[in-house]
Amino acid sequence: MSESAGRGCGCGHFWFVALVGVICWNLISFFFFPLTITITATGFDQVSPSQHNISVVFKNDLRIPVTLCLGTNQQCNLHATDPSELASPGLTIRPGSSERVYFTAGEDYHITIVSLSNRLPHVNLDLTIQQDG
Repeated sequence: MSESAGRGCGCGHFWFVALVGVICWNLISFFFFPLTITITATGFDQVSPSQHNISVVFKNDLRIPVTLCLGTNQQCNLHATDPSELASPGLTIRPGSSERVYFTAGEDYHITIVSLSNRLPHVNLDLTIQQDG
């Protein structure tokens, strides 16, 4: 009987390493690469994203501070409290800065820009944080 008999092709190790690599990349992406939503001269760069990650980074690309809150059409919903950072009167992001906000999985959020001109085309953001599993 030859020495290589019973060992197979060694493919099992390859698939195991590949699987571990995919799992590690997903975990790294989940914690280190959250969805980034940029606020530009036209408002939000995305208007209805959906994701599994519970954190979102809001990036202000403008030269003026921007205030975001839970609500629609530049009006804060005074009864909305989760996440607390976006509860009325809202979260102000300095020019060129970013803020990370954590959301609850399995929920839909309505976020609006309250501090800019009412002529912006994208002042509302409908964000869905999907429940895993």
